[in-house]
Amino acid sequence: MIATSGEAAAQDAPPPIAALCRDIARVPAQNPNYGPVLDARIRHANARTPATPSKAYNAIARSFDTGFYLAANPDILSAPDVNPREHYMRAGAREGRDPHPLFGAKAYLARYPGVAKSDKTPFHHWLQHGQLEGKIGAPFTHFEEMARMLGLTAAQAEVLYAQRYADLRQRLGSGALGAQVAQAARFDPTIEMGWIQALQIKIPPFHSDLTTQRVTGMFRALEQARHCTAQAVIVVNKPRWGGARRMEGHLADALVARYGADQVVVITTDGAGMMPSGKFPQGVRHVDLPTALQGKLPRDFNERSLVEVLRALAPKVVFNVNSRLMWDALGSYGQALSASMRLFGCLFCNERTNTGAWTGYPLRRFYRHFDLLAGVCTDSQFLADQLRRDYMLPAGDAARITVLRGPVDHSIALAPLPEGNPRPQIFWSGRMDAQKRVDLLYEIAALMPQAEFHVWGEKVLKGGPPLPEPPRNITLHGAYARFAELPLERADLWLYTSGWDGIPQTLLEVGMTGVPIVGTSVGGTGEVLHPTLAQALPQEAHAGDYVTAIKTVLAQTTKARTKARALREYLIQRHTAEAYSRAIAEVVGPAVAPKKAVQQLKPVARTLHKRAG
Repeated sequence: MIATSGEAAAQDAPPPIAALCRDIARVPAQNPNYGPVLDARIRHANARTPATPSKAYNAIARSFDTGFYLAANPDILSAPDVNPREHYMRAGAREGRDPHPLFGAKAYLARYPGVAKSDKTPFHHWLQHGQLEGKIGAPFTHFEEMARMLGLTAAQAEVLYAQRYADLRQRLGSGALGAQVAQAARFDPTIEMGWIQALQIKIPPFHSDLTTQRVTGMFRALEQARHCTAQAVIVVNKPRWGGARRMEGHLADALVARYGADQVVVITTDGAGMMPSGKFPQGVRHVDLPTALQGKLPRDFNERSLVEVLRALAPKVVFNVNSRLMWDALGSYGQALSASMRLFGCLFCNERTNTGAWTGYPLRRFYRHFDLLAGVCTDSQFLADQLRRDYMLPAGDAARITVLRGPVDHSIALAPLPEGNPRPQIFWSGRMDAQKRVDLLYEIAALMPQAEFHVWGEKVLKGGPPLPEPPRNITLHGAYARFAELPLERADLWLYTSGWDGIPQTLLEVGMTGVPIVGTSVGGTGEVLHPTLAQALPQEAHAGDYVTAIKTVLAQTTKARTKARALREYLIQRHTAEAYSRAIAEVVGPAVAPKKAVQQLKPVARTLHKRAG
């Protein structure tokens, strides 16, 4: 374990890193506990000198750790005729191989890019110039930030790390600890198989460059959470398009009412970026995990980072709203997480691949993780019934699926009846992907040249064929930030097309405007498109069927508006914030006030380097 800042202050004139480098590289006089073959290989390599040694060779020779170089490079270890020092000078430095455990060329060049212009190798530069200039040679990209976490300067941390490493190498190589291991190997020879790792010691929290990236990323994430625990966490894939509440926003509203804003944290996991203003109640904390992790890490490292951040926040409940990383993490860490917090999966609707095959979280994740979850939340009765039926759930398990009908936005005013439109104005919005049947929209527009179609949206999913050129009577406006920005006073009708669906936020928003709707009744949309208050067409309907329905609405303006306003009242009665909060209360159980309004996390540095192993 690395010493704390208090211990660092007690150090009197710590020895220079250069001396520690040579101490570590020196082979003990007595036989080390590496075994006779490896010991002989190290001594033989150290005894070899080139016929005409260069100044550079001589400069690094005393500090070159032959044992470490051989252990870290199995190809050189298996080539006894190769002089490790000569190999490093000839090719190893160029290939990015490190000659000493206290030095990392990649990290050194990242800190001091000007060194790349030197005629010396990075290790040579560090030995001759860098250390005298106070440059850090530690082989970890985020070393300075890790030192800050531990309450140390980078120079203090480097010395303490070097001292601890040197101490352990001595104790393992020629001290009592290594002797005990060698003695044990007499009874169990397999112990010797891992002994080469004694030349590549891992000291928490400095296990590897990847580990320091992960740990510092976790620290940044906890900084974003203000180093305070939470009662509830909502894990989301990314800051989603538009300022509408959506599932994560409605969850936050209900959880804030239950626990308080300072007890709710939202973590975005798969896409970085600022959260749209107004998406969550004021005071809810947002952790942007991709930004905190700063760069591409292996998927399993990202999973562990998320899990450790959740463990540090110590919530009672966690809701997953479309986070791919959270679903993936359940595969490795689900049992452990579910033992300390209640996990809920939020499911909407399945998707189709470009070849038409079904996919999506309800299909691929429900059966894998249902036993780990305290419950599953859907936005539609359709999906809840489908899951219960398709997986033949017994009554007890079926009760763990809860329908959360998103509350409607009462701030959306009734749109006035358009006046003076020279041609019918038909509005449409959604993802410009296969699910929303953009092809059908284009067909309908082509059959109605007498109308103008205003389309808002953008392509979200990758792959698939490019969109064709739209008909001339379609105007593409791109994505909107807020529904209220739309010129609804000009809309004669709203068209909604879809091949499969849950309950889209768009329909709930349009339903509050009093604008007549012609849409596809598929999946959960039928729960919004009341059959007597909107023109709901079956999934198999053709473009001509939509044109007939649109013309019917346009020919009966007053009647259509009356029905649309009745639809608004129907949604107000059915989709209430009170009902949503009651459903959440039943899902999460009784609220228990924390002992403190906000509990400060225990010293994060110690927590992190205990968990870095």
